[in-house]
Amino acid sequence: MTRRMMSVLTIVALLMTAGAQVSRALHASQDPLLEPAAGGKVAAFSIRGSVGLLQGEAGEFVYEPALDNYKLSELQWDLSGLVMGGAVLSSAHGKIGLNAGFWTALNKGDGEMKDYDWLVPGMDWTHFSRSETDIETGYSFDINANYLVWQRPQFGLRALVGYKRDFWEWTDRGQEFIYTTVNFRDTIGSFGGQNVIDYEQTFDIPYLGVNADGKLGKLEWNAYALYSPIVGAEDKDYHILREIHFEESFKGGDFFGVGFAGTYRLNKQLFLTGALDYQDIPEFQGDMYIVESGETNEDSAGISNSHMTFSLALGWLL
Repeated sequence: MTRRMMSVLTIVALLMTAGAQVSRALHASQDPLLEPAAGGKVAAFSIRGSVGLLQGEAGEFVYEPALDNYKLSELQWDLSGLVMGGAVLSSAHGKIGLNAGFWTALNKGDGEMKDYDWLVPGMDWTHFSRSETDIETGYSFDINANYLVWQRPQFGLRALVGYKRDFWEWTDRGQEFIYTTVNFRDTIGSFGGQNVIDYEQTFDIPYLGVNADGKLGKLEWNAYALYSPIVGAEDKDYHILREIHFEESFKGGDFFGVGFAGTYRLNKQLFLTGALDYQDIPEFQGDMYIVESGETNEDSAGISNSHMTFSLALGWLL
C-alpha cells in the first residue's frame, strides 16, 4: 500500500471517529458561534488562545538516481511530547469568513532520531545510529478565507482557500551506533551525547478545502478537510562531525489535513473548544545542494512530515 493511499485511509478514519475525541491547534478554522448579523453588526470577531500536545514524525531521505533511485539513507526525526501554544483571530462578514492563526512550540519535546544507511545494494541496512533530540524551534502559521455556500438552521457548509507555513528545527545528542567497516555490522559504539546532526524543515502550503459547522444541543461543532498538490519545502542538514552542510529544495508535494472541534458557550462572550487536528505530507523528492563543494544532485533528496495535535482553547466573542 502506498503512503498516499495510507494518508487517504487515515483521513477517512479520522473523519469517522472525530466526534468521539476531545481535543485543536495548527489550523485557523471558523468559529461556529460567530453571527455577523446579530445586533445589527456588519461583522463579528472572535479570538481564542489554545494549548495542545503535538505528536508526529518527520522524514529525511537520500537517494542515488543513477542506481534506479536506490535509497542510501533514511533519518526519522520525532515530533514527540511537543506542547504548542497559540492564538486564532476570526471574523465573519456576511457569508465571508476570515481566519488567521499562529502557534509556537513551548518546550523542546522528548523525541529521538534514528538514522539508517544502506551502503551496499542488495543488503539490509549497513549503518545505524540513534540520537536523543530537542526541538529548538517549531511554529505554524495559517491564514484562510471561506465562503458560506449552503446553510440550514443547524448546519453550514463553507468552501475555503488558505496558506500555511510550518517550520521545525532539531538538534541531536548522539547515542549508540552500529557501523559496517570491514565486516557486516562489525563496529558498535556510542557518541556519548555529542551533537552530531542539526536539521530543519520548512513547508509552504497553499490549500483548498471545505468546512462544515453546526449545532448539537448546547454543543457547537466544526469540521474541515484540506488538500494541496503544490506543497513547496526546504530542509537543511548539518553533519557536524563531517563538517558538511546539505540544503535541499522540493516542490509539487501533497498535503492532507482534517480536523474536528466541539465548542461549548460558557456565557454570551466566553467559550471553550476542544479539538483534534491531523495533517500529513507524504514523502516527495527534490534536489540536494552540498554547500562545501557547490555540487547539486537532482532528485536525490526526500522529505516527509505528519503529525496530530490534541488541544483545548478558550475564546472570546468581541
